[in-house]
Amino acid sequence: MKIYNFVLCRIARFALLIVLAGMGSVASLWAQDLDQCASALPVGTALGCGALITVNQVDGSGNATAFTVTTLGNRNPYDNVEDTLVGVQNSSGGTLHSITLSSPDLTFGGIFNFDADGPCTFNAADCFPSPEGYIPSGYEGPNSTFSGFSSQVIGGITVGMPPAASGTLSFNPAISNNGSTWFAMEGTPTSFGLISQTQPVFPGVTTIYPIGADNYKITPFNNQGGELVTITAFLVAKKDFVAPTNFPNEKCVPYADFSGTQDTCVELHQTCVQGAAPSNDCDTFLYQMMTNYDLPADLPAIGGPDYLYVPNQSCPTTGTAAQSVFLSYSVNRVDPVTRGGTNPTNGCFVATYTPSAPVITGTTATFVGFNSPVSDTALNLVKAGSAVPLQWVQLDNQGNPITNLSLCTAVNSSGTCTAPIGLLTPWIFIQAFTAPGSLCKAAATEGTDALPTNAAGNSGLQNLSGTQPGLYQYNWKTPSGTPKGTCAEITFTYSSGGFFVTPAQFQFK
Repeated sequence: MKIYNFVLCRIARFALLIVLAGMGSVASLWAQDLDQCASALPVGTALGCGALITVNQVDGSGNATAFTVTTLGNRNPYDNVEDTLVGVQNSSGGTLHSITLSSPDLTFGGIFNFDADGPCTFNAADCFPSPEGYIPSGYEGPNSTFSGFSSQVIGGITVGMPPAASGTLSFNPAISNNGSTWFAMEGTPTSFGLISQTQPVFPGVTTIYPIGADNYKITPFNNQGGELVTITAFLVAKKDFVAPTNFPNEKCVPYADFSGTQDTCVELHQTCVQGAAPSNDCDTFLYQMMTNYDLPADLPAIGGPDYLYVPNQSCPTTGTAAQSVFLSYSVNRVDPVTRGGTNPTNGCFVATYTPSAPVITGTTATFVGFNSPVSDTALNLVKAGSAVPLQWVQLDNQGNPITNLSLCTAVNSSGTCTAPIGLLTPWIFIQAFTAPGSLCKAAATEGTDALPTNAAGNSGLQNLSGTQPGLYQYNWKTPSGTPKGTCAEITFTYSSGGFFVTPAQFQFK
């Protein structure tokens, strides 16, 4: 089976991306909160909005397609149980007609499980005329209506029928750019789920999922093309994060945009179905990912960055054992960057860090290399049948050298080492693929095929840690008879579950 590929030397730019632009200090959020929810007060114990939704993008019909939710508190829930005032700020540049919200939290029957104590119960002035035929719940706020969730009418009040975990809020008249309003719903502010999006993915093509003011990106490596990948982001209060059992000392990374009065993290649930692909390879194709974020003011730097993946589980994490798919972390730009890679496409991802680890001010990566004579930036011309010395340094997520790496010679589709039998971790599997790309003058193939990746002679994986801690060398015996002009790249699969496309590209002469 042949499948499309992408140019290796661009791999560092591939992956999933969330860039969360800062929304300002808590003081500025407080000022915004008073403006957006002032007309709702007094409502129970509330001093303002318990959460602020900032809409950053709308489609042609005025429906919100990207927004952020920031926790503010302000003595919410206003009924001391679950009801919360929510402000809406339209910063999309267009007119806002509606917004769809969802939540995984069914503690109180779902965020739309209205129970007759909306703001109108506390302040009759907050009740606004409703369209003919619509029975208000008392939670709508000014000139708005709810729809899209199961409901029943009890005593003239529209009550959500559990589980009422998602629904749509519509505004009439619509909210102009820079305008705002408010409403209320059941549940804590951090229970809000962000927009869930499904898009087809293709090998070598970056697919963008708008989340908040920014984007989530994923670029697969060797899929068939046309698979449907769904991305859903969930907010989790840092204090409520449940660390996986095998990473008990790690905390989730809080994102500044979603952190108001409490630090809030973002967990990403990713699923995949066959879609238009010839067959279902969702759990076997490889990809790399990247997440960007601004840290909140109370956490200016982190150490021990990690990227954890809990397979076959939705978010938020519940303590189930995770895999570390971490590749690198960088703070060379305004917002830090965490990169990772793996092959399964159904589970929960979260960027984490170790509070006790030394903070990082530059860049740390699990892979450092390749060393000369292999170039990571220029095309490496090699003769088919010759040996290519691949030399690199292997580190862990805290920048410490790994000195006991073993060589796995065969893996199955789930990334489990099958040869040699009983190989202890940590291990690495090295595989070459054909790679037609822009650096190649004449690629002989149109797809990505596995190439023989045997070690020259009986050299195997050479541990050179005595020379430099974490230094390894693998002498790749390139396959004889490879057509002239064919390009190739090297991939690493780790026992941790991580996957990495190394930065060098080769062309046979």
